[in-house]
Amino acid sequence: MRITFFVLITLFYTLSSNAQTAEEFNERGRIKNDLGDYIGAIADFTNAISLNPESAIPYYNRGIARAGLGDIAEAINDFTKAITLDPSDYYAYYNRANAKWDLGDLFGAISDYSHSIEVNPDNSESYYNRGLARIELNQFSSGCSDLYKSSKMGLTEGGEAYLVHCQASIEYVNKGNSKLKKGDLHGALTDYTKAIDHNSDFTIAYKLRGAVKVDLGDYRGAIEDMSKVINNDSKNIIAYYYRGLSNRHLENYTGAISDLSKTIELDPLHIQAHTERGVSKLSLGDFRGAISDYNVAIELKPNDPLVYMQRGIAKLILKQTHEGCLDFSKAGELGEYSAYEYIQMFCN
Repeated sequence: MRITFFVLITLFYTLSSNAQTAEEFNERGRIKNDLGDYIGAIADFTNAISLNPESAIPYYNRGIARAGLGDIAEAINDFTKAITLDPSDYYAYYNRANAKWDLGDLFGAISDYSHSIEVNPDNSESYYNRGLARIELNQFSSGCSDLYKSSKMGLTEGGEAYLVHCQASIEYVNKGNSKLKKGDLHGALTDYTKAIDHNSDFTIAYKLRGAVKVDLGDYRGAIEDMSKVINNDSKNIIAYYYRGLSNRHLENYTGAISDLSKTIELDPLHIQAHTERGVSKLSLGDFRGAISDYNVAIELKPNDPLVYMQRGIAKLILKQTHEGCLDFSKAGELGEYSAYEYIQMFCN
């Protein structure tokens, strides 16, 4: 159900010498409107307008009363006048949108909800109503995106409507997860894409699809998906990690270090982020920085032979031959038998 007209503004300010009288008309009209006396309210708001025609508020309030009376066309005129006098009044855009919807002008309603959101991006009701209007026009992707945003902003109706109208996105994610568990990466990718087609702002679908793209070696595609996740959730650890990993595979080591550093900032115990950042630093010639990251990774996970191998290489480059060879030896003990080739070449 659409959230309809709301909010009558009690006070307004004026430079007129009749300011108090105008305020009294406005307040009396508000009370009459609350009691359902729309005709009496309209008369009082009209008197307020005659005393101060440059104030947006009595036009806005008269529009609410006219909408209550069912005079939608005149309500739109009043909301339009209020917007002309005060373009920052997002309530006027919101209620004009509701009035346009009542007249069947869904495109006009969507435009006004959008203006309301531009003025006040925290206006969850405008996201909610715009989402319903878009779904009414079969614009499911953008409509579900709006409902999802309104629910994330705490609007209960948004969450309920999302489940009713946008369940397909959730179902496709669940199908994709089932296929992923079976090792069907391409099938999972297809289902996550379908989920996104139904809701272009479904963050979890982008995150899951991005992770699959990494597994498939589509690193540029993964970066694009994870960037969308980060745009919606600036503290998403997984997105930063996978984007950093993808950048490392594409040899964008500076970008990789930036993303992996953000991962570590959000989760200092993220072993893989320390390891991958060490690899990126090693590739850029920051051998001491690489060793520092490998030290943390080993402290957190002492039995990873590949980290010992990488740290051994960095130490060898820094002419720390003895320490590097000990790392190769440890890697061999842990099952990385290629370490013994390094020992034969550099340690004997």
